[in-house]
Amino acid sequence: MQNQQNTGYSPQTEINSSNVGKLQSVWNASINGLAGTPVVYDGIVYMFGPNTLTAVGESNGSILWADGPTSNTGISFKTRVGVTIDQGNIFAGTQDNLLVSLNALTGHENWNVSVIAGVTGNPITNYSGPEATPLVYNGMVFVGEVFGDAGTRGFLRAFSETDGSLLWTFYVVPPAPINATNQAQWDNTWDTNGTAGCYCGGASVWNVPAVDPSTGLIYFGTGNPFPVGDNSIRAPNATYSNLYSDCVVALNASTGQLVWYYQEVPGNLAGDLDQGMPLQVFTTTINGTQTRVVGAGGKFGYYVELNATNGAVLLKTQVGIHINDPPQTTGTEWAAQINVFSSYDSMTNMVYAQADNHGYNCILSSTGVNGYKCTETTKGENSTLYGIDASTGQIMWTFNETGYGGGVSSTNDLVFTSDGVHNFYALNASSGKILWLGHDSSGSTNQPTQFWSWGPPSITDGYVFESSFGNSSVGQLEAYTVRGLTTTTITSSQSSSSSSLTSSSSSSSISSSSSSVSSSSSPTSSSTTSLTNSRSTSTVTTTSSSKSSAASTSSGISIGLVPILGIAVVMVVVVSASLAYVLRRKPS
Repeated sequence: MQNQQNTGYSPQTEINSSNVGKLQSVWNASINGLAGTPVVYDGIVYMFGPNTLTAVGESNGSILWADGPTSNTGISFKTRVGVTIDQGNIFAGTQDNLLVSLNALTGHENWNVSVIAGVTGNPITNYSGPEATPLVYNGMVFVGEVFGDAGTRGFLRAFSETDGSLLWTFYVVPPAPINATNQAQWDNTWDTNGTAGCYCGGASVWNVPAVDPSTGLIYFGTGNPFPVGDNSIRAPNATYSNLYSDCVVALNASTGQLVWYYQEVPGNLAGDLDQGMPLQVFTTTINGTQTRVVGAGGKFGYYVELNATNGAVLLKTQVGIHINDPPQTTGTEWAAQINVFSSYDSMTNMVYAQADNHGYNCILSSTGVNGYKCTETTKGENSTLYGIDASTGQIMWTFNETGYGGGVSSTNDLVFTSDGVHNFYALNASSGKILWLGHDSSGSTNQPTQFWSWGPPSITDGYVFESSFGNSSVGQLEAYTVRGLTTTTITSSQSSSSSSLTSSSSSSSISSSSSSVSSSSSPTSSSTTSLTNSRSTSTVTTTSSSKSSAASTSSGISIGLVPILGIAVVMVVVVSASLAYVLRRKPS
């Protein structure tokens, strides 16, 4: 069951390490273009396809209703990864830039409002609708917009949960054209293309924010700057960091005021290296002290833990394969990205993060990173799931998969995930050992598929709900349970999007065997890292690029088998929480 902290953990107890091996499919439903994580509420499973939201009976898979271009409201939905449900109402975004509220039982519309009305954007491009699941907290609905890769100006907005009235707007980047007089709020970190102005921007909010009700702060990641992969206009030298692109951002939920930020890739020469996945908020012990942290797994190939109060870097763990990354020579480059949902389990005190390993071929070029232009290849697609000690950043175990994985959820000493060849897995959360293997019959096992399943399962009420794109436009929603297990339908006012993970930490770098391919260790980048970007809204530290500022508080409610090249040697950087703010940094 997902929560407002995005930990991807389900508190259910019916499915456990003793009976998970007996999971069997009890029903499946075909849904056109299905994507994302199932959301379970009051006996109904909600899933998105292209344009359409489908409500499915939890116990038998019957289609209860579908809301889209040809039914009910006629709305063309845009949100891909799930919906938010609060107090019996669904909140989602549409293709035509609306935020809508629907009755969760019937699908009938309560209200709709434009997400982009009054936005001062980039005149050379248009918005395409919210990609992310909205966050509902304390009577407010928070949502962003895309498509920053085409230059639209990134922002996050807060609307009233009751009637959709606009409460505040936070702009991630300056308005275009960016010039010398309109970017003070972003610390003058964008070049201006002389006096012509820079038609730059981007930095979309691609995913659902997280909230800490104890402080009233919300946290979200931002996308890469535009133009993508071409910094000659927006960041011709290292003094231009292009704030607040590629950042973790903390805002006061009530006012939208910036509290702090951490920039992962200042100026972003390489292109699509953003923080597009949801952040996790949790408490763990750091250097003997109970600490509230924000966890971030991004496309720059690290899982980072930040102090939730000020954004200071506490831990930084490198994941995936990093060879010739960034490129220093022609030929092969391997670079890893976290581009699916991660999970945190307080019972094991472990973070579960999945890294996609991307292979590239690099040639000399007058443009690009370090004078090299790299083109991604489709050979050797693979991913690695990591069990990481949340207190130290140490990798406790790894699990290698063919193709790109579909993200992670956790529950009751179990980790659920998927690979790129239509397999579902339940792993022991402490060791990464396979306890159950399921297969989606809609696909073959000989060709990896990018994001065949993009969205971890939901585990609740005695069921595991798995989703997959399928081989064509028809995806599959499948329910698994243990035969003889008494299943329950629990009424809840919160969405159960994401799922479970539970395990106790142990062993060191254990590669699990299965139909996936285990890999041997491989070279990695230097063991030293640069920690960037920390700032205080009132004071900018010159030694880093992150910011922090005082905040008022408010309480609230609520992917054939291909050899894997290797597993990157772990790199963990532990930063004393007493250091001054050292802060720093979407889906493809």
